[in-house]
Amino acid sequence: MIDEAWYTKKNKSLSEKRVVRSEKQNKANNAIHQYS
Repeated sequence: MIDEAWYTKKNKSLSEKRVVRSEKQNKANNAIHQYS
């Protein structure tokens, strides 16, 4: 059986990393648009 709290925590940290990554990607895209 999967430990519910552990699983939730793991998923939460994964989704937070994903959000951070997409924010970085958006900043990079914005920078590219500004300079082109």
